[in-house]
Amino acid sequence: MNRSMLINSNLVDLLYIIICFTLPVLCKAIHKTGKTYLQEKVSELIPEQEKLEITILSENAFYYFDRKELKHKLVLIEDMDGAENVLYPLRELQSKKKISKTIPIKDSKGNMKTITLKVEGPISLAGTTTKERLYEDNANRSLLVYLDNSQQHKEQIMEYQRRLSAGKVNDKEENELKEFFKDMQTILKSIKVRNPYAELLKLPEYVFKPLRTNAHYLAVIETITFYHQFQRDIKMDRITGEHFIETTLEDIEWANKLLKEVLLAKADELNQAERSFFESLKKWLAANKKASFYAKEIREAFRMHPSKIKRYLYSLSTYNFIKITGGNRFKTGFEYEVIATDEYTTLENAVNTVLDNVLEEIKQKVSGSGGLQVVHGQNRPLNSNKISKINAVVQ
Repeated sequence: MNRSMLINSNLVDLLYIIICFTLPVLCKAIHKTGKTYLQEKVSELIPEQEKLEITILSENAFYYFDRKELKHKLVLIEDMDGAENVLYPLRELQSKKKISKTIPIKDSKGNMKTITLKVEGPISLAGTTTKERLYEDNANRSLLVYLDNSQQHKEQIMEYQRRLSAGKVNDKEENELKEFFKDMQTILKSIKVRNPYAELLKLPEYVFKPLRTNAHYLAVIETITFYHQFQRDIKMDRITGEHFIETTLEDIEWANKLLKEVLLAKADELNQAERSFFESLKKWLAANKKASFYAKEIREAFRMHPSKIKRYLYSLSTYNFIKITGGNRFKTGFEYEVIATDEYTTLENAVNTVLDNVLEEIKQKVSGSGGLQVVHGQNRPLNSNKISKINAVVQ
């Protein structure tokens, strides 16, 4: 698929890996930035029988699916902002992997009795939202992906729209790639994944809610390994007789690359909208060689609603990123100064450094021990012999 029409290659790869398996994802962005479009395009890579696309659901709708109708399905909700009534059953299908509801009914003789409706999970949930803090419980169970709202990204989208209008987009090639991705998933087999390096992995200490984030991090690594099952040697546990494939350091490197922005967002005190505004503010001050600013001139420069400017400035003041240095409330407005110019760069470097250092330490420990061995070049092209071998194991 032509990735210029999406967000960026890392984001597309990450979303594809997440929604192919039971890894829930919430895609956050402000209005009219293409979040629904992105979800639709990535979902086109998923076989029709493996997904359920939903626009609106009533509160009890999930309880009336057939018992196994949702099991291991990708549930795509177009707009989470209109799905408040179904958030609880969605959480239960993700966490407990089942939901149940007891209801009264009349039998053939008119007598009342109760029956219990049961629906099995797990499901993989993908949804979009513009609200940063509304779905705290659901967000904790999901990987949060923020869309790129930069001017460069907008130009890429508009360039694709122009090429599409001019008939210069190869529709046939795009459709062939979509079918290839769908076919690729149909040959994947259920096989256990073991990560021999799991006990050596660490998350940056700055990450909020590390327990769930750690589980998601490990799950992404396992998913990357699972996706390379035909490039891996199948091993057998001599005690249990279980067949499995092992994670390599390449898988961890890919997970780190794909998840760095996600982990950075998890470590940031500001939400993505506030962060985007703050970084734009710092760039504007540097470009105009200014040390301070008034809300009015920022509103005019950024063409933003006054209430939004007020909300962002209040948040930045609360976290001590800016301070009032002059002015007044009623005449000129307050004058502000940025007092934390490099905090985001420091945080970004810290997150990246932790992931890189941990991986390097693992490499050194493994190469210097007689136990685990570093295996390179495992993410190689498919081998027909490996396909036959895995088919024989799982059947």
